[in-house]
Amino acid sequence: MLLVSSLAVGAPGEGAFATGMKSYQRHDFKAAIQAFAQAVQQAPRVSRFHHWLGKAYGRLAQRSNWLRKLALARQTQRALEKAVALDPNNAAALADLSSYYEQAPGFLGGDEAKAKAMRQRLATLRPASEQKQ
Repeated sequence: MLLVSSLAVGAPGEGAFATGMKSYQRHDFKAAIQAFAQAVQQAPRVSRFHHWLGKAYGRLAQRSNWLRKLALARQTQRALEKAVALDPNNAAALADLSSYYEQAPGFLGGDEAKAKAMRQRLATLRPASEQKQ
């Protein structure tokens, strides 16, 4: 019996996600956000799509003026939190959410206690060999 992967070409959102990844790699974060948002719309329960949408929002925020940064920071947080809510074992999303909580000011959702909790959760997912690095 042949099992079809959720990553199969034609799976909902995969085409948009692939487009988003290409845009992200070119540092075209606006285009990446559009593509990742489309992937999320097509497959709203895929953690990976929300995670990369959050990463793209964060990267665009780094390049934006302070007013735009505020809106993008909130979108970053929401997307990363959604990724973790959909898949609590998504180590990459946990790591990025922990970084967000560490770096963001409190009025934008930054919270050292939440960051610490994310790091502890992440440590339980990583093999001992990775934790020593």
